Amino acid sequence: MNQTQNLINVFWKEVEDTLRCYKSQISDFPGPRSTEAVGTSTKFRGTQAGFGYGEDLHIVCMVS
Repeated sequence: MNQTQNLINVFWKEVEDTLRCYKSQISDFPGPRSTEAVGTSTKFRGTQAGFGYGEDLHIVCMVS
């Protein structure tokens, strides 16, 4: 595992711990707001970009 992959893994652990603080917003698996579902989504987006984890972004308004 290289340093970038290790950093991503550590960062994801912090994100997962933070998500658990919002108990009213988290659902049980297989709910879309479960920590497992969020983790699966970030792994899927990461593999699309060639990384371990990633997130998709949606452009709401583009200013030129």
